[in-house]
Amino acid sequence: PIFYFVFICQGVLDFDVNDFSGVIPTNLGTLTELRSLVLSNNFLTTIDLNFAQLTNLESLWLSFNPIISPLPTELFTITTLKTLLLDDGEWTGPIPTEIANLVNLEEFDVFNNTLDGTMPSVFGSFPNLATLTLQGNFFTGTIPPEYGNLRNLVILDLGLNLITGVVPATLGIFDTTTQGNPLLDRFDVSFTTVGGALPVTLCNVPNLFTGDSNVDVSGCG
Repeated sequence: PIFYFVFICQGVLDFDVNDFSGVIPTNLGTLTELRSLVLSNNFLTTIDLNFAQLTNLESLWLSFNPIISPLPTELFTITTLKTLLLDDGEWTGPIPTEIANLVNLEEFDVFNNTLDGTMPSVFGSFPNLATLTLQGNFFTGTIPPEYGNLRNLVILDLGLNLITGVVPATLGIFDTTTQGNPLLDRFDVSFTTVGGALPVTLCNVPNLFTGDSNVDVSGCG
């Protein structure tokens, strides 16, 4: 159809807010020129795509779909991905180690799923990562100090998880001349058992959420 052709010519398929249900069609994986695939706000339950052929894909939106599944490792072979939105689904299990392949990632969002395991420290090696949203899952362990390497970070949302420990002193400190991360706009560890004193480099973050945690913010004045 012409409608379908126009979107493909632009490198974009946008099927946001429809009534699609069931399986994501396999043949979408043959659209090798796709740069953006938006399937959010539908009733999709199963992924059956050949991700290996989507070698130009930069943005994948699967938000708000009742997909009950572990995160497919094949998804993390798309090294061109910059935006991966998987929020408000029913994803299960840990984040696969293959996520280390997504070196160009700028936005990663798995808010409100049932993911578990530890928070991958490899996120700290993604130089362009601006948004990391892991809120609303069952992640355990501590906040990886490697997240302090994220020089372009704007949003770090880790709340509503089972994480413990303290807020790493590395967060917000990138070199000896920088007092905090000037880009960081949101830091959230609310509804966790993270404790200890909040590093002073995070005191001036505009949107700071530590409620229902054990974080001590008294040092912020």
